[in-house]
Amino acid sequence: MRQQSENGIPKITDPAIIAKVVALVRGGCNDEAPELDDESELTTVYRIYGANILLYVGITSRQILERIQEHHDQPWWIHAQRITLVHYPSRRAALEAEAFAIQVEKPLYNVLHSADAAE
Repeated sequence: MRQQSENGIPKITDPAIIAKVVALVRGGCNDEAPELDDESELTTVYRIYGANILLYVGITSRQILERIQEHHDQPWWIHAQRITLVHYPSRRAALEAEAFAIQVEKPLYNVLHSADAAE
């Protein structure tokens, strides 16, 4: 079930999807956020893992639950077992970390920043 939220992003209302996302985040969450100054924008890089394999690396400055729920209709979502979070004090730092993670860790379902996309 989807509804539109105030910001136009589909809102997930299916309790099973919400429960899975919450369980995944709680299983690998790093709750320590960095210190921010007035010009910083806390941004999170998240990794979604299947059984012993990295499925996807993403970035968000929104509520993490809201962003991760957007992946529920991806074909690989049924394999998701764990999510880890790393918080960065700026969007620029998080973008660099995300690009590096995709290039080095080679998640199965990322296209942006992957070596295959550059060819």
